[in-house]
Amino acid sequence: MDVFDALASRRPYKGSWSVERALSFINEQKGKHFDAAIVMSFLCHFDEKAAQKKGCDNVRSTGI
Repeated sequence: MDVFDALASRRPYKGSWSVERALSFINEQKGKHFDAAIVMSFLCHFDEKAAQKKGCDNVRSTGI
């Protein structure tokens, strides 16, 4: 997800966000600014251990 890279990377005009902050922001914007299915898929593949806690098995079963 390009937004994650932009947030978590240092740029000449801004500092980098922590991974946790970037993931939290993306999750907060799910269904608002970002497509909810895409965010869930990204989060599920980002951290396999956290996937079970976030209900990602449902996302994977839909073929996303």
